[in-house]
Amino acid sequence: MTLPILCPIVRRGVRLRAHCVSCAGTPPGGMQLAKGDFLYRQGDEARHVFAVTGGWLQVFVTTPDGKHAAARFVGPGDVIGLEALSPKTPTYLATTTALRTSRACAVSPSEMRTWFQENPDDAMALTALGVEDLATLQRRMVMNASLGADERVLELVKDFAARAQPGTWVELPATREQLGAVLGLTFETVSRALHRLADRGLIAVDGRRVRLEDGR
Repeated sequence: MTLPILCPIVRRGVRLRAHCVSCAGTPPGGMQLAKGDFLYRQGDEARHVFAVTGGWLQVFVTTPDGKHAAARFVGPGDVIGLEALSPKTPTYLATTTALRTSRACAVSPSEMRTWFQENPDDAMALTALGVEDLATLQRRMVMNASLGADERVLELVKDFAARAQPGTWVELPATREQLGAVLGLTFETVSRALHRLADRGLIAVDGRRVRLEDGR
């Protein structure tokens, strides 16, 4: 009998260390974050790479004048904190905080380097994952600069829905104000956009739950 793959990172085709081969959902270095907890802060020494295995987190950057700029949301299957792999003395380039109860694996750079030396295909898989994430960020930047509010909100809903079974309800991991911060929109604009999308039959909305309608 084949056991199910519990780790969303491994399901994406990436193993970060030897334990990923046999992990049954109880990894060493696993950690749980409560809503509002910081995984790491911008400027902290980068000692670990983190594999998100549950929940949702928000990544934001603090500008030199002290303002916070929301960058993106990360959830199950995302790998963050790759600054730790820098050969120099690295620091984290952003702050990451939990939007809800979340789980992550903390993996040391030495563990990863040892594993990748013996398993170069996994190193390439992580590189491909990083390229995919970069492409998503670039797409988000272009979208925020060129699309209207409804289209921006719809694309973000699609991103969240892509991690669930087609046609199922998905709970938005962030408040509408937090969604707006990532999209460059106000709370009110996000709310109105969600209702217009529902009126157009593109999504269904039930409080913080959304569902993509058939064919979307």
